Amino acid sequence: MRMYNFETVISENGTVVLPEYIKTLNNHKVRLTLFDLENQDKNDKTEECISEDANIKARYMADEYLCRFAQYRRTDISLTQKYGMSFDEFVKQKVVCNNGYSWESESDAMNWEAAISGMNTIDNHLSYLRKNAGHV
Repeated sequence: MRMYNFETVISENGTVVLPEYIKTLNNHKVRLTLFDLENQDKNDKTEECISEDANIKARYMADEYLCRFAQYRRTDISLTQKYGMSFDEFVKQKVVCNNGYSWESESDAMNWEAAISGMNTIDNHLSYLRKNAGHV
């Protein structure tokens, strides 16, 4: 995931004009958060704006992490149901070896291991965000 920060103008027909370097993202799925720069409160303090911006970014990151966590969790649940055991039990019982290192069991093992590792990593990232970014 990459984050881009730029200012632009929305044209009369509602089209967001993108900087040239962003146009390489054609057909990419993106999430946009718009700030109306025309209606800024002139009494805002810079620190408050920075703090609000940081909270918005932290919430965005948390949302992204939760989406990824859900994908990993679906993989874990699916493979747990398929094999009738947890990943740890799958490894302990040497299912890949017992299945003759078949493509299916080897592929499942790699996907399952990536899902477990991904969930652990995301859990750590979410803990860090909660600890350092306030209410996420």
